[in-house]
Amino acid sequence: MKFKTSLALTYFATISTLLASPLAQGSVVYNVAFDDPFGEFASYYDKIETHVKAAGSLWEQYFTGNANLEVTIGFHDIPRADGRSTTTSYLFNNGSYSVWQAGAASEISTGIDPNGATSDIEINFSNSTDYLTNELWFDSNPFDNIANVPSNKTDALSVFEHELGHALGFNGWTDSMTGVLPGDYESSFDQYVIERDGGFFFTGANARAVYGGDVPLTSGNIMHIGNSGPLAGADLIPDLMNGVVFMRGTRYSISALDVAILQDTGLSPVPAPPALWLFISGLAAIGLKIRKI
Repeated sequence: MKFKTSLALTYFATISTLLASPLAQGSVVYNVAFDDPFGEFASYYDKIETHVKAAGSLWEQYFTGNANLEVTIGFHDIPRADGRSTTTSYLFNNGSYSVWQAGAASEISTGIDPNGATSDIEINFSNSTDYLTNELWFDSNPFDNIANVPSNKTDALSVFEHELGHALGFNGWTDSMTGVLPGDYESSFDQYVIERDGGFFFTGANARAVYGGDVPLTSGNIMHIGNSGPLAGADLIPDLMNGVVFMRGTRYSISALDVAILQDTGLSPVPAPPALWLFISGLAAIGLKIRKI
């Protein structure tokens, strides 16, 4: 008998649509405001706001929860850019330290805003117009995320993804040089930081499962991952959350390791598609190749 390819296509299209549709993970809205008293950088406002929302949508697809996050963009005397949650939320006491989660991540997880109407996230840029004008490349449509980045520019969307990563959990109080905490408290990232073999490592269970062992943190900049040789972690330099270098002409993407680390710090990942769906989808794909029996 002949196999009806059109029927197989129908089955495959139906299953593929189900698989491609994100499971219910809630909604995270990023509301952007600017701390720029004299409007010096007003010509960048629209581009920056669009890129914040595009970067947020990329992170959102990996985690469940609901939040309205207030993001303040500032311009200060710093070399390039930085980002953080403006507050933290208490999780538990582990017997030695009180453990606190990044406020933005807590709001996503619980739906409760830990600091009310106050800004939840700060992202700061160099107040030198040279960085925004000559170094960063702003995509005309960052939600598409497909255009080629000029070889002499740093991708602005990747920068926003990176800084939001810090706001969501790649942050803490551990001293990057000594490994010492300032008091009887630590972040949900700090709790997994250990020092050995002349370096610092992240030991969260989900991160270890993805990486295959303790994850090397950047020497002198330990809220990041990866190192240049001879330290461990050279394989992580291409990662979005690396603390070594952002290459020009390169788009960075959120990695499975980035997601696993934030899962360890308290965010809940979007469930993987059920195995049965994957099995049926595979059967449908095989069916497309059947001509006759």
